[in-house]
Amino acid sequence: MDTLRRSFSRWKRYHIKVHLGEDDVLLPLTVRPTDNMMDLRAYLVKEGVTSWKKTFYYNARQLGEHETVKDAKIQNGSVLLLVNDESTYSNHLKQDGDVNTELISLPKKPTAVGLSSNCTNKKEAFA
Repeated sequence: MDTLRRSFSRWKRYHIKVHLGEDDVLLPLTVRPTDNMMDLRAYLVKEGVTSWKKTFYYNARQLGEHETVKDAKIQNGSVLLLVNDESTYSNHLKQDGDVNTELISLPKKPTAVGLSSNCTNKKEAFA
Protein backbone atom coordinates (compact mmCIF):
# COMPACT_ATOMS: atom_id res chain seq x y z
CA MET A 1 0.00 0.00 0.00
CA ASP A 2 2.86 2.36 0.81
CA THR A 3 4.43 1.91 -2.64
CA LEU A 4 1.09 2.61 -4.26
CA ARG A 5 0.77 5.83 -2.24
CA ARG A 6 4.29 6.90 -3.27
CA SER A 7 3.59 6.22 -6.93
CA PHE A 8 0.44 8.35 -6.79
CA SER A 9 2.30 11.25 -5.19
CA ARG A 10 4.56 11.34 -8.25
CA TRP A 11 1.55 12.26 -10.38
CA LYS A 12 -0.02 14.60 -7.85
CA ARG A 13 0.06 18.30 -8.74
CA TYR A 14 -0.69 21.35 -6.63
CA HIS A 15 -1.85 24.61 -8.14
CA ILE A 16 -0.33 27.32 -5.98
CA LYS A 17 0.35 31.03 -6.38
CA VAL A 18 3.47 33.03 -5.64
CA HIS A 19 2.93 36.60 -4.47
CA LEU A 20 5.75 38.89 -5.54
CA GLY A 21 5.95 41.44 -2.75
CA GLU A 22 7.51 44.30 -4.70
CA ASP A 23 5.27 44.05 -7.77
CA ASP A 24 1.96 43.05 -6.14
CA VAL A 25 1.58 40.22 -8.64
CA LEU A 26 0.22 36.71 -8.07
CA LEU A 27 1.86 34.15 -10.35
CA PRO A 28 0.18 30.76 -10.70
CA LEU A 29 2.47 27.73 -10.57
CA THR A 30 1.85 24.01 -10.82
CA VAL A 31 4.18 22.06 -8.53
CA ARG A 32 4.67 18.50 -7.27
CA PRO A 33 4.93 17.53 -3.60
CA THR A 34 8.54 16.46 -4.18
CA ASP A 35 9.60 19.87 -5.59
CA ASN A 36 11.84 21.96 -3.35
CA MET A 37 12.24 25.73 -3.25
CA MET A 38 15.08 25.62 -5.77
CA ASP A 39 12.69 23.91 -8.21
CA LEU A 40 10.15 26.67 -7.59
CA ARG A 41 12.85 29.23 -8.40
CA ALA A 42 13.48 27.41 -11.70
CA TYR A 43 9.75 27.54 -12.50
CA LEU A 44 9.76 31.28 -11.80
CA VAL A 45 12.74 31.82 -14.12
CA LYS A 46 10.75 30.07 -16.87
CA GLU A 47 7.99 32.61 -16.21
CA GLY A 48 10.51 35.46 -16.54
CA VAL A 49 10.76 36.31 -12.84
CA THR A 50 14.08 36.47 -11.03
CA SER A 51 14.21 35.21 -7.49
CA TRP A 52 17.84 36.13 -6.84
CA LYS A 53 18.37 37.26 -3.23
CA LYS A 54 14.73 36.65 -2.38
CA THR A 55 13.19 34.36 0.20
CA PHE A 56 10.03 32.26 0.15
CA TYR A 57 7.62 32.53 3.09
CA TYR A 58 4.60 30.38 3.85
CA ASN A 59 2.36 30.86 6.90
CA ALA A 60 4.75 33.52 8.26
CA ARG A 61 7.62 31.02 8.17
CA GLN A 62 10.76 31.27 6.07
CA LEU A 63 11.23 28.25 3.82
CA GLY A 64 14.62 26.62 3.34
CA GLU A 65 16.11 26.04 -0.12
CA HIS A 66 16.01 22.25 0.16
CA GLU A 67 12.62 22.08 1.87
CA THR A 68 10.05 20.28 -0.27
CA VAL A 69 6.47 21.33 -0.87
CA LYS A 70 5.34 18.32 1.16
CA ASP A 71 7.71 19.14 4.06
CA ALA A 72 6.44 22.73 4.18
CA LYS A 73 2.84 21.41 4.24
CA ILE A 74 1.92 23.49 1.21
CA GLN A 75 -1.46 22.44 -0.16
CA ASN A 76 -3.43 22.99 -3.31
CA GLY A 77 -4.46 26.66 -3.57
CA SER A 78 -1.78 27.95 -1.17
CA VAL A 79 -0.06 31.29 -1.67
CA LEU A 80 3.68 31.71 -1.10
CA LEU A 81 5.25 35.10 -0.50
CA LEU A 82 8.50 35.93 -2.28
CA VAL A 83 10.29 38.98 -0.84
CA ASN A 84 13.81 40.37 -0.69
CA ASP A 85 16.11 38.77 1.85
CA GLU A 86 15.84 40.30 5.32
CA SER A 87 19.49 41.30 5.31
CA THR A 88 19.13 43.07 1.96
CA TYR A 89 15.91 44.73 3.11
CA SER A 90 17.40 45.96 6.38
CA ASN A 91 20.51 47.26 4.57
CA HIS A 92 18.23 49.21 2.23
CA LEU A 93 16.47 50.80 5.21
CA LYS A 94 19.79 51.74 6.82
CA GLN A 95 20.96 53.49 3.65
CA ASP A 96 17.75 55.47 3.28
CA GLY A 97 17.76 57.72 6.34
CA ASP A 98 14.37 59.39 5.88
CA VAL A 99 12.32 56.17 5.90
CA ASN A 100 10.11 55.77 8.94
CA THR A 101 10.29 52.12 9.99
CA GLU A 102 7.71 52.35 12.77
CA LEU A 103 4.48 50.44 12.44
CA ILE A 104 1.52 52.47 11.34
CA SER A 105 -1.68 51.80 13.23
CA LEU A 106 -4.72 51.62 11.01
CA PRO A 107 -7.86 53.47 12.03
CA LYS A 108 -10.67 51.44 13.49
CA LYS A 109 -13.77 50.63 11.52
CA PRO A 110 -15.92 53.76 11.13
CA THR A 111 -18.99 53.83 13.28
CA ALA A 112 -22.18 55.77 12.88
CA VAL A 113 -22.00 58.88 15.03
CA GLY A 114 -24.98 60.86 16.22
CA LEU A 115 -27.61 58.15 15.91
CA SER A 116 -30.31 58.60 18.46
CA SER A 117 -31.61 55.59 20.28
CA ASN A 118 -35.17 56.19 19.09
CA CYS A 119 -34.35 56.02 15.35
CA THR A 120 -36.03 53.05 13.71
CA ASN A 121 -34.14 53.02 10.42
CA LYS A 122 -31.10 54.52 8.76
CA LYS A 123 -33.08 56.96 6.62
CA GLU A 124 -34.37 58.74 9.74
CA ALA A 125 -30.90 58.96 11.21
CA PHE A 126 -29.31 60.65 8.22
CA ALA A 127 -32.29 62.78 7.11
